[in-house]
Amino acid sequence: MHQMSSNYRSKNMDKTSLLFKSVESQELPKNLKSTVFLAIKQERRKQAIKHLIVSSVALVLSLGATIWAFIYTVSAFAQTGFSEYFSLLLSERFSVLAYWKEIGLTLAESLPVFSLAILLLMVSSLLWSARKTTKETKNIILLPA
Repeated sequence: MHQMSSNYRSKNMDKTSLLFKSVESQELPKNLKSTVFLAIKQERRKQAIKHLIVSSVALVLSLGATIWAFIYTVSAFAQTGFSEYFSLLLSERFSVLAYWKEIGLTLAESLPVFSLAILLLMVSSLLWSARKTTKETKNIILLPA
């Protein structure tokens, strides 16, 4: 250990003890506790409102994206002809039984996987943002004014 370190500590401890003695000698305002708690409540409310605004904007954007993804998926189904192959399943039962492997592969090939993945992603973002918005709204309602 260095020779000066104990001397350094004792000087710092003296300064610290002087600081605490000066703080103890000062009187604190009587309403300090209530003022601090009020400031904390106001800050929590501001943060909750900011979070609500952000989650509301995310909700609106995800709703728009979900509508777009739904329209895109419907048009992708129309382009691939999936509905024609699927209607064949329902109308031609005996032909389907004879050629079930070919029809199953045709349905799998005509399924618009990319548009379905986008739709699933947008629906999940819509549900997440709706949950977040609901939670933030509940936080604002339950916070004392």
